[in-house]
Amino acid sequence: MQEGQLLDKVGQVSRVVAQKAAALKVPGVAATRTSGTSVWLETDSAATASKLVAHLRDHGVLVQRNGETCVTARPTLLFGESQASELFSALSKFQ
Repeated sequence: MQEGQLLDKVGQVSRVVAQKAAALKVPGVAATRTSGTSVWLETDSAATASKLVAHLRDHGVLVQRNGETCVTARPTLLFGESQASELFSALSKFQ
């Protein structure tokens, strides 16, 4: 893939991620921030963050804790719209 095409693809996916994150309503998630294709989920407690990490990993989403109450998904540049859909689908099933 040429560099220009890769940058265009990342820009397109970044916009999709930002739109989906802005509309996200997940129990226990107090705030959501994005930068490019990365997503930060600020939870209401450390227990919720642990539960969310386990839930997302069970659904095949690679995430990590960032501090006590934040969960971070930082995908590679090859992250596409289908992977974004998988991430937000898994988030929508969190209870």
